Amino acid sequence: MDRTSQRPTPFVGRAAELATLRQAWQHVEAGKPQFLIWTADTGLGKTRLVQAFYEWLSTHRDARDPDGYWPDSLDIAGRTLAVNPQFPPTDGPRPAIPWLWWGLRFTETRYERGIAASSCGLVNAKEHLAPHLEPLVRAHHGRALTTDAARTTAGILANLFSAGLVSTALDAFSVYELDRERRGLDAPLSGIAEQQSRERRDVVEDLLALFCDLLGSGIAAGSGDEKPRKRPIPCALILDDAHWADVDTLRFVEALYRDALRHHWPLLLLCTHWEQEWNIQHAEARTPNPDNDPRSIADVCERIAARRGGQGAGCCQVERLRRLPDPDLGPVLAAALPGVTESQADALLARVGGNPGFLMDLVAYARTDPMLFEHGDTKAPLTADGFADLRETAELDHQDLIRKRFRELDDALRQTLTLASYQGARFLDDLLLETAARIDGVACTAGDLARGRDPHAIIDHVTTAPLPPASEFRQRAWYEVAHRQLDKPQHRGHKRAFADQLRQVLTDWRTAGRISALEPRDQTLALSLLAAELGRVLDGKAEAPVLAVLGATLADLVQSHQAAGEHRQAASAAHELARRMPKGGWPAAWVELDAQFAAGLGAQGFSAQSDASTLYDSVIAGLEAAGHRAAPPERQNDLATVYSNRGNAHRGRGDLDAAIADYGAAIGLREALRAALGEQWPPAMRNDLAGVYSNRGAAHGNAGRSDDALADFARAVAILQALVDAYPGIPAWRATLEQSEQNLALARRLAVGDADE
Repeated sequence: MDRTSQRPTPFVGRAAELATLRQAWQHVEAGKPQFLIWTADTGLGKTRLVQAFYEWLSTHRDARDPDGYWPDSLDIAGRTLAVNPQFPPTDGPRPAIPWLWWGLRFTETRYERGIAASSCGLVNAKEHLAPHLEPLVRAHHGRALTTDAARTTAGILANLFSAGLVSTALDAFSVYELDRERRGLDAPLSGIAEQQSRERRDVVEDLLALFCDLLGSGIAAGSGDEKPRKRPIPCALILDDAHWADVDTLRFVEALYRDALRHHWPLLLLCTHWEQEWNIQHAEARTPNPDNDPRSIADVCERIAARRGGQGAGCCQVERLRRLPDPDLGPVLAAALPGVTESQADALLARVGGNPGFLMDLVAYARTDPMLFEHGDTKAPLTADGFADLRETAELDHQDLIRKRFRELDDALRQTLTLASYQGARFLDDLLLETAARIDGVACTAGDLARGRDPHAIIDHVTTAPLPPASEFRQRAWYEVAHRQLDKPQHRGHKRAFADQLRQVLTDWRTAGRISALEPRDQTLALSLLAAELGRVLDGKAEAPVLAVLGATLADLVQSHQAAGEHRQAASAAHELARRMPKGGWPAAWVELDAQFAAGLGAQGFSAQSDASTLYDSVIAGLEAAGHRAAPPERQNDLATVYSNRGNAHRGRGDLDAAIADYGAAIGLREALRAALGEQWPPAMRNDLAGVYSNRGAAHGNAGRSDDALADFARAVAILQALVDAYPGIPAWRATLEQSEQNLALARRLAVGDADE
């Protein structure tokens, strides 16, 4: 079969645009950061320009294959939307990295079905960054990674690309910050959720720390025994379809580029953007922003320009991608349809409006109907009727052309794409096929999906082996026209049956562990789909077995988001878990207590204190019912931890009396442990007790009870002082003691002020 439709749109007529990018890179190499935004309508070749720029970099600023670090092309079979290269497996050492390339692609979140679907571009693209950062960090800090800075960077790297959390020890005393709104969390359950015993940090901060370290001081260029000299490593950060960029990515881009301007880092930010959306978002960016976070890439540009007086080197450069003249598109048409006559080609090119994407869709339409050509040969000239058909089709706008092409697909392919759209713009191939196979009267095969990719060029693969296959509609318009079919009378019955079977297939996948074998983003997609379908059933009637699966699925979804560093989405899934919780709490047989606790942390970490409190209610009920008060000391301390964290949640909501009561329950449990264990009282439990005294002191202070606050802070200081005296070699505890002493001093000043009044 001819594979023309799977190749990227030919790169023609963009010499001036590519020259602009080359010049920008030369500025970057000279330490002058650049921020370029290319705007254009759909189909004009924004992503193709990015791919061509990569090809220039990989062949002119790196050795050619097989001697270079970077592959020569982004052309991955079946993935015309790729903005990151695919690296062939190798057992030997790779050459030194000459520059860093990281591509982020965005989709509109409303095209991702389910609850809190993954929307952070930084997280979705981490897999493309991870292989390069490890050699960069080692090259920068040396093979041994012995310095504090090296260990910090390596620690962030390890957590970003494994658990998504940063290994920074939690300081329980940081909860008491009278002049700040942020509230910390107690050390979580030892033995229940030990992986959560480190403080969460935003993935934005983690990535900023890495980029600042690598861009800011360069990598080692020497070797052997000689002292290595550092050279800056240029970086190209690509934001494709940036009009859909999420707020976390926007925060990252703004902070990174401001630092790059300040420190003259070699950074290129290259964005592609729909022109109409740019005009809308740029107008909005010039209006007051009630939030601290940027609303769009245009907002980022305006904020950066405002700090630089609206002008000068480094401000964002916006370029409009022009339509191509007919002579530039002539070779494209000739390569795709080599038999068309000169007059036929001229007439067709005159109607495509200089849009290469529209031309390729027109070509794909023609190639799927050989009867338009003489002798049924797509390499021959068009027949008179075929030419008239194609010329009439070329009169349509791009959206109408796609609708026409969809209507004229055969029934099997049209039904396959319609059912695929139920999952969203991105869908799992195996999930589609297994679900459709359970429905009578539905024709949906792997062959149909293959035809959707080639020759029809409607969908593309977005994963590569050995990962399970996932696909994506190449354009928003294809997804929209397919998805609208679901509500047509002829498809409504199949839609209901598909939804019911999808729920069952996903339930089976979860039980068999197949969801955990998916790529992280697709794990989130599958869990979100399952949660949405289970919720749809429960909205109609209450069924305990369905509720049990929903609770476990939501808990999995929380942990999936947490592992990826997607704290907004984790909090959203935790909210749903709290909202769906049955009266009396989630039974531990349905949702494990450690998973409920992790969800509470997810909610509390994003200031959703009401949800956190609800989830902690359930954990406490489960632990009390399991007899944790009479359990081994570690389990009793677990129970105290949950009481203390629920106290933090109450305090965050302003319910100080409830907070003080929970802190009191935690203190009672831990003081009992102190008395029972005597000299065997573990240092970590001593620290825990000091922490909850400090937190209760803070709550008393907030409530205006200065004497009670003073007493609790004094108890915390006494415990910590004894701890530091017994273990002087642990800096973290000494720092905690110093913070607690400051809290005590402040409480004393407040108490004196109250006495004076």
